[in-house]
Amino acid sequence: MGIPSEPPELFSADPTPLLFHARDRGDQPLEDSPEQRRRGWWRLVLFASYLRPDRLLVPSWWEVLRQAMRPGVRQARAYFGLYPFRWQDDWEAEFAQLVPPGAPRLQVAPVLERLVFPRARDILVAWLRQLGGLSGIRRLIPAHYDAPLDCSAAQLMELAAQLQARDWAPDQASWATLARLDRMLVRLGIVPELPPI
Repeated sequence: MGIPSEPPELFSADPTPLLFHARDRGDQPLEDSPEQRRRGWWRLVLFASYLRPDRLLVPSWWEVLRQAMRPGVRQARAYFGLYPFRWQDDWEAEFAQLVPPGAPRLQVAPVLERLVFPRARDILVAWLRQLGGLSGIRRLIPAHYDAPLDCSAAQLMELAAQLQARDWAPDQASWATLARLDRMLVRLGIVPELPPI
């Protein structure tokens, strides 16, 4: 995949999901601006990538309900003021790590790496190298985010080398929720255990 740093044009039709997630509290109104749309997009990307990013806290239900009681926020468009999230001050750094500035970077989605491919890194790397050995590759068409992506055989080989060299499907930080889900799937016998490294 390749994630753009700006929200897709699709959200111009209805920016409500972006504006909802751009807020810091449930008692804040949905305010539309390019900056708010960008904040909401960045937070949605972190949710989609990690399910529960490390820089996200879940407040108590008492706090969530108290904020939802503020007049003017109890409307369907704002989920009746319910906003069960509290982002820590440095959450933007996590987005910047996932989505560096510039053109979308070719990468494997964290949620796929930890829940779908954790036992198949070698197979994925071999497939990328096989694709990288083909002549004439110019574009990749991912199923999510930005598409098509400019992509060369050299970029595929570089991605394969990066995946082979770095820690694969980690357990810490933003990956912790994904790791807990993976361990639950192992306990239930739905997926096999991770092979030893």
